[in-house]
Amino acid sequence: MLVDMDANWCFEHYLSHRSLVSADNVRAQLKRVMERNDLEMMSTPFEDPTYYTNIRRALTCGFFMQVAKKAQGAKHYVTVKDQQIVSLHPSTVLETLPEWVIYNEYSPFPFRVKSLCLTLFKSNPFYFIPQLSSSLMS
Repeated sequence: MLVDMDANWCFEHYLSHRSLVSADNVRAQLKRVMERNDLEMMSTPFEDPTYYTNIRRALTCGFFMQVAKKAQGAKHYVTVKDQQIVSLHPSTVLETLPEWVIYNEYSPFPFRVKSLCLTLFKSNPFYFIPQLSSSLMS
C-alpha cells in the first residue's frame, strides 16, 4: 500500500503523495466492490500494445461528459455538454492541440477572457460516442 510510501520519495520524483494515497484507496474500494459482486478482476499486461488504449478507454467512460472538441480553425475548444468555449491550461504537456480532449477540471474565471481546462488528455471520439449519444438523448 502507498500509505507507507515515503513522502520524500514522491517529492523527489515530482509526485503528489496525497494523490497517490487517494488513488490507492479508490483502487482498494473498487477491488472490494468487485470481490463482493463476484466480478473477475482483469488487467492488461504492461507489455500489451493495447495497455495505454485501455487506460484511455476506461478514463473516457468515467469522464465522457467532460469532453471538448477543438473549434475549427481556432486554438480553443468547445465543451460538448454545454457548448462553453475553453482553452487548455498554459502548463499542459500536450505538444500539439488534439482534435478531442477529456478534462478532469474546468476553471471558469469570471473576470478573465477565457476559461481553462486542467488535467486533460487527448482522446478518440470513438471511445465515448455510445455513452455520449445515449446520455444526450435521454
